[in-house]
Amino acid sequence: MQGFAQEGDSVYLFSYFINNGEDGLHLAYSEDGLSWKALNENASYLKPEVGKDKLMRDPCIIQTPDG
Repeated sequence: MQGFAQEGDSVYLFSYFINNGEDGLHLAYSEDGLSWKALNENASYLKPEVGKDKLMRDPCIIQTPDG
């Protein structure tokens, strides 16, 4: 796998949700894109507070051309 994380001390960053998304945004990192380690002791970084069901589903991180 080639990409930005192979440059220097960079890593891959992955956003995800647990169960149905009621817990909010979780983050993990990987040095190789294969083995992932949860950040924040697998606790949520952002809890959903809006909407009828208060869920946060399918979060994503996108790198723009300018970095």
